[in-house]
Amino acid sequence: MSEDVFLDTVLRTEHLTERDWLELIKQRQQTVLELMPDMAWANGVLTRLVDVPCIPGQEAHSPRRALASLPWPESFPVFKGRGLFLCRPPRRSEDDCTSYIVGFTENRTWLAVCVYLRKCEGKPDQFDEVKQEISTPSHIVEMAKVSYGDLWFLLGQAIEDLAKRRREELELLNALAERVKMESRIIVAIETDHKVTR
Repeated sequence: MSEDVFLDTVLRTEHLTERDWLELIKQRQQTVLELMPDMAWANGVLTRLVDVPCIPGQEAHSPRRALASLPWPESFPVFKGRGLFLCRPPRRSEDDCTSYIVGFTENRTWLAVCVYLRKCEGKPDQFDEVKQEISTPSHIVEMAKVSYGDLWFLLGQAIEDLAKRRREELELLNALAERVKMESRIIVAIETDHKVTR
């Protein structure tokens, strides 16, 4: 999104409407799509969906743990993919203890995964059912009770993560280049000294 369009959207009103948010998400999504090939190669920017815990901080509750006991179809092209995901855990006030994992995949689609838990305590292997569906930001907000801002910041965090990885890679590359220069100078000095003494 150009800076002018962004500023025009956020400064012309005290409160962003649903339409404003959808436009902001669309523009940021386009930026992420342009960077997706770089994100795919950068370590730690994209996450495999099966590695996202459905209750933050409890790895045992990754959807992967549920796969063994559920009759999943053999083909799951999106579910096996990577992307940018966030988890909305069960809320204490909810009787069904539904957890949601939502996000934007490397397949260029929004995805929503609903994990129905038998107990809110989150004991391993207590899944009733896991469902996934291709979705939209509007549907995700309505279904998972996350905000448009959550989705917008999710996309932005990926760009920040990519920039961090690039800085780290550049620092390593610069250090390697300096070592190469030093080694080259040493070899030149040795060879020059060897020629002089012959």
